Amino acid sequence: MKSHKNAVIFLSSLIFVSSLLYTYILDFSYPVDIEVLVASILDWLFTVLIIVLVMRMYPTRFLYLYNHFNFSVRCVLNENMVLIIVLTFIAMYFAYSRLHFILAGATREDLVFGNTSNRLMSLISPIIVFVCAYSVVFSSKAINIAFLLLGVVAIGVYNLSRSEFSNLIFIILAFTVIKKISLRQALFFVFFFFVIIVFVTIMTIYQGRAQSLATSLMGVLHAFFKYKSFAFYLSEYAIDKVNGDVEHVLYPFFGFIIERFLSVIELISNPISVQDSSFITDFHSLGPSTEYDANVLYPWWSWFYGCFGIVGILLKAIYVFCILVVVVRTRFAFTSIYFIYVMLFTSFYRHPLLNADSFFFLLAIILLDLFFLIKIKKT
Repeated sequence: MKSHKNAVIFLSSLIFVSSLLYTYILDFSYPVDIEVLVASILDWLFTVLIIVLVMRMYPTRFLYLYNHFNFSVRCVLNENMVLIIVLTFIAMYFAYSRLHFILAGATREDLVFGNTSNRLMSLISPIIVFVCAYSVVFSSKAINIAFLLLGVVAIGVYNLSRSEFSNLIFIILAFTVIKKISLRQALFFVFFFFVIIVFVTIMTIYQGRAQSLATSLMGVLHAFFKYKSFAFYLSEYAIDKVNGDVEHVLYPFFGFIIERFLSVIELISNPISVQDSSFITDFHSLGPSTEYDANVLYPWWSWFYGCFGIVGILLKAIYVFCILVVVVRTRFAFTSIYFIYVMLFTSFYRHPLLNADSFFFLLAIILLDLFFLIKIKKT
């Protein structure tokens, strides 16, 4: 079990390092600021060390997570297959309702941040993706996996985004942290990931971004690391946004939640994700063409750095440690996997509570845990 845990952490680190190297490979307008470089590397090192530390401190809690998923969650899921079908059809319905916008030329930003965005889908989408990842790792019934994969495809169409599929892969990897993987299952994961990648490359060709599978595959990999590398540049905008602003001193910790709470009391003078602020969605030109226009990818560490300076990196590390210790000691199993996924694969590139969508993502996972805990208690 230890070896594949290390493999997941290594993959997370490889993605981070590769994304950083891409800032030197691509034609950005200027090099990454040395302070950003040092802070981002320190954050990465602290985060990886904390995850390893928590795993070693609480081996029995990770064993509990495995048993909970392997027995209790499996039984409840098998008894409630109709809910999987219902969720899938709801996702397919919302995807179909957006087809006319997509065919009319709507962009991903139009769909994700526009008026057609639906809060029900914001709750359903994370549930489908997480349960799909769980079903793949813990070998649920094939029909369950098939319906859930249809749901993931529907979410991808709804958001006109390929990121749902990369999220699925990373959440699967987060689940493997608590489960011993046999050689046979490892080979199955490789095949499963290959199928997803082929599907995404075909989707890319259909979108007119490539002419062949080979060029599409290279384009997908290139785009993946290019977008990750944007975070190193956008971190400067996040730092400037909250630097010296007492009003946002809690934003690094609680993100959208604290901003929404404060905005109810009185108007915020420098809003990030409330009061119709366009800060998150505004594009920033980082290179010679529109291919280098970037938004959304404001890494979590940058908000701490903007508020507290270099000490903020240490504060974030302590905060991450506290979150992981508290969560893994609860019975909220899906929430525990969510935070492992966030720390390993998304926090280096984006605040986990950046905006309302991020909040609804976490809320959906908590509700998913409550559903299973209530069902398990009744059995």
